[in-house]
Amino acid sequence: MPRPPSVIHVDQETERRNARLQYAGLLAVFGVLMYLTTSDKRLYLALVPPLVAALGYRIWAVERFSPLLAQHYARAVVGHAAEALLAAFRVDSHLTAAWTHAGADLRRLQSLPPTRLAPAMRVLSTEAFPVRRLPGLLHHLNRAFSLALGAGLGLAFMLFWTWSGQDTRIPWQIWLAFAVVVVFRLVVWRHNRRQVSRIIGAVRADPRGELLELLAPPWLHRRQALIAELDRLADHIDHTARPRPGSELRAVTLLLACGVVLGLVVGALIR
Repeated sequence: MPRPPSVIHVDQETERRNARLQYAGLLAVFGVLMYLTTSDKRLYLALVPPLVAALGYRIWAVERFSPLLAQHYARAVVGHAAEALLAAFRVDSHLTAAWTHAGADLRRLQSLPPTRLAPAMRVLSTEAFPVRRLPGLLHHLNRAFSLALGAGLGLAFMLFWTWSGQDTRIPWQIWLAFAVVVVFRLVVWRHNRRQVSRIIGAVRADPRGELLELLAPPWLHRRQALIAELDRLADHIDHTARPRPGSELRAVTLLLACGVVLGLVVGALIR
C-alpha cells in the first residue's frame, strides 16, 4: 500500500497558484453571467473595471492575510496528532535534540501534565490562526480602501443599472451567481478537509519519519510553523495562552461587503 502524502509532499507548490486560479474562475463566471444579465452592453463595459478591481483586490487580500499553508498543516498535525509526535520524541533522543536545536521547547512541553494534553489539543484545533496584518498606518489605510472599493462597486452598479433602463427585478442570473459562489466554497472546503485528513493520517502512521523529513533545509517554514503550534499547545496546557484578534481577511471581506451594500443604498437614493 502506498504511503499517504506527508506534510511535505501535499500541495507544496500550489498555495499562491490556487488562490489566483480560483478567483480567475470566479471572474470568468461573473463576467459571463453579467454579460447575459445586461441588455445594454454599455452597462456591461462600465461594470467590468469595478468587478475586476474588486476581485483583484480580493485575490491580493487572500494571499496577504490568509494563514499560510504551512500554518494550516501544522495546526492540523498538532491539533489532532500531538500525542503521536510526543511519543516519537520520547523514544528518540537524537530526534528530540535535533528539534530542540531547531527551536522547539520540548522539555517544557513534556514536563507539563499529560492529562491536559487532549483538552489542550481540542482547544488549539479550533482557535484562530496567528493574525497577518499590514504594518502601522497601512493597516488602517487598507481597511478604508476595502470599504471605499466596495462602496464604489455598489454605487457604480446601481447607477449604471438605473441609467441603462434595466428591469428592476433581480434576474435569475444573479441568483445563479450566488449559487455558484456557495457551491464553489463548498467544493474548496471539502477539498481542504480531505488534504488535512490525509496529512493527519500520515503523521499518525509514521510520526518519526515526518519529523525527520521536516528537518531538511527546504522545509524551514513548515518546521517553524510546527514549532509555533507546539509552543501554543504548551501555552494551552499551562493556561498561559492569550486570546488572538480576529482574522484580518475576514475583517476586510466584511468591509468590502458592507461597502457594496452602502454603495447600493446611496445609488438607490440618488438615482
